[in-house]
Amino acid sequence: MTIFTWIGLGLAVGLLVYLLFFLLNPERFL
Repeated sequence: MTIFTWIGLGLAVGLLVYLLFFLLNPERFL
C-alpha cells in the first residue's frame, strides 16, 4: 500500500468519526 492509500484511509476514517460525533452532538458544531 502506498502513502496515498494511507492518506485516503485516514481522511475517510476522520470524516466518518466527525460525522458520527456530529450526529451524536450537533449543537456543539453549529
